[in-house]
Amino acid sequence: MRILVSICLISVIVTVSFIPSLKNGFVNWDDDQYVTQNPLIRTLSLPNTKKVFSSFYACNYQPLTLLSYAFEYRFFGLNPRGYHLTNLILHLLNCFCVFLLFLLIGGNVAAAFIIALLFGIHPLHVESVAWISGLKDVLFAFFYLCALIAYSKYLALKRSTTIYILSVFLFILSALSKSAAITLTPVLFLIDYIKDRKCDRAAWIEKIPFIIVSLIFGFIALVSQSAAIRQDGAFSFLAKIQVACYGVVFYMVKLLVPLNLSCLYPHPEMSGHFVPWPYSAALIVVIVLLIAVFFLCRHTKKIVFGSCFFLLAVFPNLQFVPLGAIITADRYTYIPSLGLFFLIAFFCLWLLDKAGRNKNLRSALLSVYILVAGSLGLLTWNRCMAWEDGFTLWTDVIDKYGGEYIPIAYYNRGVIYMDMRQDNF
Repeated sequence: MRILVSICLISVIVTVSFIPSLKNGFVNWDDDQYVTQNPLIRTLSLPNTKKVFSSFYACNYQPLTLLSYAFEYRFFGLNPRGYHLTNLILHLLNCFCVFLLFLLIGGNVAAAFIIALLFGIHPLHVESVAWISGLKDVLFAFFYLCALIAYSKYLALKRSTTIYILSVFLFILSALSKSAAITLTPVLFLIDYIKDRKCDRAAWIEKIPFIIVSLIFGFIALVSQSAAIRQDGAFSFLAKIQVACYGVVFYMVKLLVPLNLSCLYPHPEMSGHFVPWPYSAALIVVIVLLIAVFFLCRHTKKIVFGSCFFLLAVFPNLQFVPLGAIITADRYTYIPSLGLFFLIAFFCLWLLDKAGRNKNLRSALLSVYILVAGSLGLLTWNRCMAWEDGFTLWTDVIDKYGGEYIPIAYYNRGVIYMDMRQDNF
């Protein structure tokens, strides 16, 4: 009954929080490239499907995502509501998967509910859900989470070959949706760790298919995105570590305080060998946090699991391989956020446990939790409106960060002004 009630609550709260996204249209931020002007999704045929799976598109290899767009186009044409509905349904399914996954991992219904609810209504995930081009995030995450669930069931059922093969297959589907799925392999070792499984020879042999898939799709991602790699050869390895730490701290802050969210963020520019102070400060913060994790891990494995889950899942987006002009983006937290939500959930339950039988204190804590959840849902509702159309999206960026160096926001809004003027003529 607790599981059924939890799923119903998650369904209602997440759906209400994201309802404004169903009224949104296309934006001139990849939606034209992936949908409105994409010839590859116009026909569902065997030759076209072969082309999708045998070529790169927009410096990426995401054939399953493109195929999904083709199915959407077949049913919805260029009606944006159908695409937004698909994203929302996938996000809801991901919330259920998160609930089931952490129920299998931790065996705690309350913790699984908190993690799934935070995942479902966090404003930082609006970009992946309310953006039509965010399909790749919600799609790869669905197969990613299903693969982790299958692997967890594989461990629980004492090595069922069928479920093991299913987990590998789901992993491949996730990697075909987005290359960020390659982080699943090290996460499997984390599940072994939290489930008190020894990292012996048998455990490594089981991971060989996953390792091979990760290497193959990691290589494909590097080849497909080679044209988008920035030439940062002048920057030292230490500078790249500082930039990576900046990303880690940025995502942690935004996950804890999701304010001033944007589809584009300004960042301190590096010139020559000069590294701005925010990058150096971020390195110090990360070192302090790692030391804290080292000492706290003696008390519980949960600290290590949550911290490592976050770091491993976010690793491909930390700019060790400098891709494009974007250093940080909301969508990069879609899966990594689960690590921090895991820690937050058990911290909340620990506080309730410490409150003991003090009804007033427990009531106060529960009131705070409800208030926080309500605030996140409201922020998500409002953030969905920023993705209403291209004009609203770029105006939102300019209003928040227009005084800093984000010329593409002005350019893209200028394109919309130009189109509006032509339509008037």
